[in-house]
Amino acid sequence: MTGKKWFYSFMRRHKELSVRIPESTSITRAQGFNRERVQAYFQMLGRIFDEEQLTPDRLFNTDESNLSTVQMDRVKLLH
Repeated sequence: MTGKKWFYSFMRRHKELSVRIPESTSITRAQGFNRERVQAYFQMLGRIFDEEQLTPDRLFNTDESNLSTVQMDRVKLLH
């Protein structure tokens, strides 16, 4: 069984990793994550790959860490 010593040694060897505190999931997002929606997503993804003749090397993994839905800069308006 691994312990603290193993964990700290592992983290020292892999500087690119970090420990993060998980964020809460909204009830809306949790309700939207169900078998039917996941299947519909992958069916749509498959259709897009077929229609655009995409290959697996064109698939990229990302998360929303650097994406924002909030406008950061305010534009000054003359009135």
